[in-house]
Order: sequence, then structure tokens, then C-alpha cells
Amino acid sequence: MGRKPNADTIRLIAGVTLKRHPRTAIWQLSCSAHSQTIRKSLMTTDETAARLAALDYYQAQREHIRLGKAFNRVSFPEAATAYLQTVIGKSKRDYHAETIDRHLLPYFENFKDIRQVTAGKVSDYLVHRRTKNAREPEPQTLNRENTVLRQLLAYAAIQQWLPEKVLVPHINQSLTARRRRNFTPAEYGLLVRTARRRIQEAMDNPRERHVADQRRLLLDAIVIMANSGLRVDELHKLNWRGVLWADGDIQLERAGKRRSNRRLVLNESAIFALKRIAKRRQLWLGRRQESTELDPLEPVMSLPSGIPVTSFKKQFRTLLDACGFEYRNAAERHSLTSLRHTYATRLLTRKHRARPTVSALAKQMGTSTKMIEAHYAHDTVEDYRDDIRGRGGKR
Repeated sequence: MGRKPNADTIRLIAGVTLKRHPRTAIWQLSCSAHSQTIRKSLMTTDETAARLAALDYYQAQREHIRLGKAFNRVSFPEAATAYLQTVIGKSKRDYHAETIDRHLLPYFENFKDIRQVTAGKVSDYLVHRRTKNAREPEPQTLNRENTVLRQLLAYAAIQQWLPEKVLVPHINQSLTARRRRNFTPAEYGLLVRTARRRIQEAMDNPRERHVADQRRLLLDAIVIMANSGLRVDELHKLNWRGVLWADGDIQLERAGKRRSNRRLVLNESAIFALKRIAKRRQLWLGRRQESTELDPLEPVMSLPSGIPVTSFKKQFRTLLDACGFEYRNAAERHSLTSLRHTYATRLLTRKHRARPTVSALAKQMGTSTKMIEAHYAHDTVEDYRDDIRGRGGKR
């Protein structure tokens, strides 16, 4: 005789029973198929949902055992969680987790069995990803995200949750529609002059005087970026310990989303901008009878009071409008990152001083020579007319 079921056990059909977990009240399935006993949590406290899930699981289990296949149904979210535990390196793991949470889970979270993710479903997802926002992501952005999906599905195949690897296509990056716009010398000159004018306007107007320090910091941030090649996130990560005054350099320590550790050689304009920020901070401390020694761990991008400024996006957009720049569409609009492109272009096209090699510039900017040539250099053959004709002169 078999064991008599408890009063709180539900017998669905022969060999299939449900029972609530004594502490969590989550329904547990127990079933037998082809002489094999399987127990599984159904992850729900709803009886109706548990009944449906139990019968669905039981029928799938019977079919797989009949075909002689091992069966271990894992949902997409479960596979994603397990995969992230295998990713080595905090920076990489953070990016993969962000991509999964932001893009993959909203689309695939209802896939209760990862085997539902076929090449066709991946194709449908890519169409969804390209069209869900008004502005379509660049091919290189999609390829970075697709790498996460590809590695996640490869891990699932290794775990035998998938019968085989699922094809995740690589998009031809030559289809990239545009590169981020740089500032021409005339545009950059107008940007700086307008920023200075707005500082003076704030000082002359008692109602706006409180924003003068914010505008001063924005101007210095612009000058630093245009004369160093820093990324925006690296600029905000920079602290006073990283400013090497004696050499006129800065040392990044796990800065930005790439966790960059590198040394940058600054142009004089960037050094002067750093000195202006430091002097404003020291004057503020001195007026309060405090030590004027800068805190090594304090962010450079801070107001004289020491309050960090974590974003210049809104201020910079206002400044662009004040400059009167006109754009045909939002994609053409300058951004703070345009200053990084301006730096690269300026160094590669300057006429009267030696130009750095692409390799040297790549080291300075923390990227590859391929990226410099494909995305950061906005030079054209016109910039090399005298060089080609042999009239470049000594640089």
C-alpha cells in the first residue's frame, strides 16, 4: 500500500499531486513519469495557476522521458541569473547585468522555458530593440548588447538547458549612420566666448548671480575636455589625487564605465582650467577659516562649496541654444562628448606643430587605433593638402 496523502495534498491525476510548502505556502509538484519521480516548486501560491503549471510540466516531462532526453526546464530569468554568476570582472559583469535588466528581461522574462528562445525569436527581439525608441540604436551598440545575449545562450547550451546554441547575428558596423559631431575651430571659439559672456551676465544680474559658479565650472569642464580627450564619465570621476601638478598630467584610477587606469598629458589650457577650479575651492575654504588643502578624494567637478556636479547635460544644452547653433535634427546636435572628438581632430590636423601618431592618441584617449580612425578623427584630405604636395613645412 502506498503512503496516504495528507489532507492538504491535492491529487490532480494518477501520479501527479500538489502540496503547499509549510512555510511559504508556495505549491510544490510531485509526479511520476516512466518510473521516475520528479519534485518541483511551482513558484506560485495561486492554486489555479499551480494546477495548470503542474499539468503542463507533467506532460512535457513525460514526452521528454519517452524520447530518452534529459529534461530540466529553466526559465530565461533563471538562466540569466545563473549566467551572471559566471561573468568574470566587475566592469564586464556590471555591463552584462545592465543590458540584461534594461533590454533582455523586459522582452524575454515571460519565457518560462529558455528553449522557447529560438533564432526566430531572437530575430523578433532585434526588430523590437531597433524600433522601440524613436531613435534607432547604432549597429555597434546593438552588437555590444547582442554579445551579452549570445554568451548567455551559449552558457545555457553548455548547461544543456538548450539543445544547441542559438544564432545571434552580428550586424555590419559599416552601416553606422553617423559619427558624433565635433566642434569646428569657429564653433569652439563661439562656444567658449558665449560661455564667458553668460558668466558675466550672471554676475551683472543679482537674480542670476547664484548660477555664476555653475557656469564657471561648465566653462572649465569644456576647456578640460577639449584639451585632454577625457570621456564625460571619466571627467566626473576625476579627483584631486589624480591631478599631477608637477608634470601637468592627470592619472585616472578605475574611472568611468570602462574603469580606465591611464595617465593623460594635458594641454596648457586644461592645466589652467584645473588651477581655476582649485583656486575657487581654496578661496571658499579660506573665507571660512578652514584649511585650504584640497581633499585628495574630492571630485574635481565640484562647486567652490565642495558640492559635486554630476551632470552638465542641461547646462550644456542651454549654452548651445545661447550660441545659436542650428541643427537639422536631434542626431546632429552637439553633446559634451563632441569635445572629445574635437580634441582628436585638432591634434590630427594641426598645421604648425608635430601631430601625434594615431597610436599615441589612442593611448591618451584610452581607446584603440581602429576606434580613433573610425569614430574620433574627423579629418579629411583637405587637412593634408600641403603634406601631400610636399609643402607642409617643418612641424
